[in-house]
Amino acid sequence: MNSFITKLIQAIHNKPLTTVNVVLYYVKSIEEKVNLIMTEFVVYDAMMGSGKTTKVKEYILENPNEKYIYISPFLKESYGVVGINFNIVGDEVVPVFNDLTNDIDYDENNPLSSLRFKYPDRKKGRGSKENSLSHLMDVGYNITSTHQLFTHMSIDSLIGADQYTLVIDESLSVYEETNLVSQKEVTRLLKIGILYLDDDGITVRFNRDKFGDNINLETDKTVDTYYESLAVMCDLSQLLLIDGKTLVWEMSADMLRKFKKVIMCTYMFEGQLFSSYLKKHGIEYEIIKFGKKPSEVKHLFNVLDDKKLNSIGASETALSKSFFEKEPTKSNGRDACKRHLNTVMRKWGAKTDNRIFTCFKKDRSFIADGRYNKNWLAFNCRATNDYGNVENVAYLINVFPSPILVKASKGKETDFDIEIHTLTEMLQFLYRGCLRNDLPMNIYIPSSRMRRILFKWLNSDFEYMKLLNDEVYD
Repeated sequence: MNSFITKLIQAIHNKPLTTVNVVLYYVKSIEEKVNLIMTEFVVYDAMMGSGKTTKVKEYILENPNEKYIYISPFLKESYGVVGINFNIVGDEVVPVFNDLTNDIDYDENNPLSSLRFKYPDRKKGRGSKENSLSHLMDVGYNITSTHQLFTHMSIDSLIGADQYTLVIDESLSVYEETNLVSQKEVTRLLKIGILYLDDDGITVRFNRDKFGDNINLETDKTVDTYYESLAVMCDLSQLLLIDGKTLVWEMSADMLRKFKKVIMCTYMFEGQLFSSYLKKHGIEYEIIKFGKKPSEVKHLFNVLDDKKLNSIGASETALSKSFFEKEPTKSNGRDACKRHLNTVMRKWGAKTDNRIFTCFKKDRSFIADGRYNKNWLAFNCRATNDYGNVENVAYLINVFPSPILVKASKGKETDFDIEIHTLTEMLQFLYRGCLRNDLPMNIYIPSSRMRRILFKWLNSDFEYMKLLNDEVYD
């Protein structure tokens, strides 16, 4: 707490503070910090298909008098887990409304339906789902929503969050490159002192006292200007400048600290950017591991061993994003992937409804070549069970994390493992298919690096996993 008081004193002492808002921001930071330090963070860390959702449901049913917000990457899963019936209309997921009860139609066979979860509704939020979610929290309902809506909520909208347990299905995306302000404008604002960097060298701050010198000094000079959102995000430590040129949005850690408890459901959490983010912000968490070990599912992975078909991915960086952006590797790679995709699917006798493949989005039309258009799935797809019957998968990429986002997540106490990150991305995709149902899968992975990482996991050769092997799994 002393550091916050010091920050307040310095702000008042070193700046003319022509606006009361800045002082109020620091005062609020102190008040919130005192109230938020008791938040409990728990990670359910288990292989896909090991029952993380079941464990969450059991926890909620054992503590029915608590309040919950459940968030998932997709609406379909967020509704389905809590027992809200829905229809698919085109590309939209539409909750079913019961005319007899004049309320949401619930699946009474789902035990969580008894808790009558609500969902943010734009119509009831005067055109804003954020307003609707805020209202639901204020009233005290159990709520289900998506990652996207939650991460872009304002902190002030989380009314009564200290009474809620937040359940996060799969890790949040807490960093995004942003074009809120152009690189040229950032450079200009830094040069004239309106923007400056904090002591960590990357957090961007906004100096209101150098902004709008000719404007009434009794008000916040950024209000109703192009720079208002920029100034507010800087106040909340949500903007980072990486390598002196790339602006990155970071979700405020206080969003999570506002809750009574946070439960995260994922696999190999320690290898994810979200883990680095929590460590960077000094948030401690308990990891509860359970479920199967890789050795128990190794026999389900029928990885194609074909020297000719795998030759396109021989080098360490082959089939990476940069590989598909430069000639001649771009043309050669796309041509080979198109041919090999068709070859392996025919080799396996894979029918349309029993196959999926992934490649980078901009290459999908060329590689799919019409025949496989409906079989493409984004490589970072997760938290969906729609493909549980698929037995044939082609993974035509070599995944590396964004260097910009890795730098954004690093703090003094963080250590990011690129291979584990790559592994978790690949496993999340493969487990969209029949592996999650303990059925064998035919897998084509032409990248030698990706195959090496996968077999390293299957053989439990990661140092991180050797530690896990000594721990007890429930």
